[in-house]
Amino acid sequence: MSQQTIGKDNFTIVNVKKYFQAFTFQVPNVKGADNKPAPLPAMMDNISAFKPGDLLEIEADSSLKPPRLRSIQPYGDVKRMRFSAIVHGSDASQPASAPASRPSDAAGLKAIADDDATSTFTIDPASKTAHVVAGKLSTFKAGQYILIRMKTADDGGTVLADVRLSPRQTPPPSSAPASQPSE
Repeated sequence: MSQQTIGKDNFTIVNVKKYFQAFTFQVPNVKGADNKPAPLPAMMDNISAFKPGDLLEIEADSSLKPPRLRSIQPYGDVKRMRFSAIVHGSDASQPASAPASRPSDAAGLKAIADDDATSTFTIDPASKTAHVVAGKLSTFKAGQYILIRMKTADDGGTVLADVRLSPRQTPPPSSAPASQPSE
């Protein structure tokens, strides 16, 4: 974090990285105890709790330079799995035999955990971002590692909130002990 003067005000500046790209954001100010502008305390508490490598979800006003944060929070619990297939139609438990006419027709995905267990994740059709999530699925290839974030739907079930390509495309290190040569 650093300080930067923008116009007549000083702002706290936060730098984040997405893969190998750096981004700069300003933290919004509020009037402090001495009536001088100070960074928003709740947002600063959030920011100071982050560690390098944490996945973040950021909303910012990009009309300002640098963009002003609206919110910054942990991305949430994610599962890292291998992409298997897109699931189409109203029955998300069955993969389609033929591709859908549009990527947004996807109802979910099948993914494989490191222990080779297969899971099906469905997209909440009532979500405002369902078409965005469905469109992302067509960009994945079988075997690629993806990050899957779930959320609780209005009906109480668990649905796919977001999915993205994992920056790390290698399998996790094996926890099995090395085999000893026999004599």
